[in-house]
Amino acid sequence: MNQLANYDKFNILYADNAQDLLGYAIRRSSSTSEAADVVAETMLVAWRRIDDVPIGPESRLWLFGVARNVMSNTRRTNRRHRQLINKISFRIESVIIDDNDIIFGSRSDLVQQALQVLKPIEAEIISLNVWEELTPLQISNLLEIPNETVRTHLHRARTKLRDTIGQVEVGG
Repeated sequence: MNQLANYDKFNILYADNAQDLLGYAIRRSSSTSEAADVVAETMLVAWRRIDDVPIGPESRLWLFGVARNVMSNTRRTNRRHRQLINKISFRIESVIIDDNDIIFGSRSDLVQQALQVLKPIEAEIISLNVWEELTPLQISNLLEIPNETVRTHLHRARTKLRDTIGQVEVGG
C-alpha cells in the first residue's frame, strides 16, 4: 500500500475507533492519563503495523486486542517496578539502617523518594546492578558506555541514596 493510502487508512481507523478504545481503556485503567497512554500506544502500534490491520469491522477487534496487550505490558512493567523498589529498599536498608532505628513511612516510599534524586542514568545503572544483578562490566556492555563511567555513576548513585536515606527522620 502506498504512503497516502496508509495515511488515509490510519485516519479512518482513528476516527472510527479512538473513542471506543478510550472508553475500553478507562474502564480498565487506574487513571484517565493511563487510559490515554494506552490509546496512544495502541494507535502507534496500528500505525507501525498498518498493513496488518484488517479492513472493516475486524479492525475494531484488532485494536481492542492490541489495547489489551498494551495494558498487560504496562501492568507487567509496573509490577516489575514495584518489585525493584522493594528489592532496592531491602538492600539499602540493610546497609544504612541500624536494627534499633525506626523509619516512619513505608520502605517503598522511602526508596521511591530517594530514587527521584538520581539522574536517569544513575537510576538505570543502580537498577541494573541491584535488580538485574549485573556487574559494572556487564552494565557497561549493555549500555555501551565505558566501564569506568558505569562505576562512577554507580558510586554517585549509592552515595546519593545513602545521603537521602540518612536525611529521613528516624526515632528510637
